[in-house]
Amino acid sequence: MVTFKFYNYTTSLLFLFFYLHLFSSYSQTLEIRTLQKKLINSPDSITYIDHLNNIGFIMHMKSADSCLIYGIKVKAMADRHNYPKGKADAICNIATAFF
Repeated sequence: MVTFKFYNYTTSLLFLFFYLHLFSSYSQTLEIRTLQKKLINSPDSITYIDHLNNIGFIMHMKSADSCLIYGIKVKAMADRHNYPKGKADAICNIATAFF
């Protein structure tokens, strides 16, 4: 009887984690799409860099490779625009991808 309760509890817990993981991935995709739409209407390069950094940070939960690519590209953009905060955020994204 004890084994049955443990099995039932474990199965329920695994199902709950799987169910929550589906929705967390969906919300990240929605947030990424929202930020990508904001990229089109970015008033200046600084805002564009900030949006790309945000997308890169969110991407680290789905794909570390994409986070790394965003970080490298945004770091180059921030260097060209002499934007230290954008450069720092991009370096954090690169480090997050390797972590």
